[in-house]
Amino acid sequence: MKRATFYLIEHGAQIYGLSPEEILTCEFSAQHWRVGKKIQILCEEKAQAARLDDALWLYPSYTFIPHHLSGEGPKQGATVEMIWPDCLSHHSADLLINLLSECIDFVDRFTEIIDFVPYKTTLKQLARARYAYYRQLGFNLITTSHPLSK
Repeated sequence: MKRATFYLIEHGAQIYGLSPEEILTCEFSAQHWRVGKKIQILCEEKAQAARLDDALWLYPSYTFIPHHLSGEGPKQGATVEMIWPDCLSHHSADLLINLLSECIDFVDRFTEIIDFVPYKTTLKQLARARYAYYRQLGFNLITTSHPLSK
């Protein structure tokens, strides 16, 4: 069954130049990679993808996460691939981590999605629209919180 998990973000402070959603994206990428999942991270734009690419390089060497920007790296795709609307990948993945604020029909090919409910009211409304869209696509929906570990 398809599953989408929404994580509630309780504050908007940036840490090391990354938003709470971006920090959690790095953490979730590491967790899911360790259990053998292929992951695509859907970013708002290439600049955000590049920021996450840089952040993943900063993890200690013993926790290295194979990753790349869409259009770079191996032809079959790395374990973690950063994509954005202008450069959607056709590689298959087990998990989509969605940082895009708008709904996009691309998500229906995934069986597992991680999404976020930001603290700002206007962004919460967009998260509600994504929630309704996922429900329409047949996803089992879960909403939870996650404390930032950094």
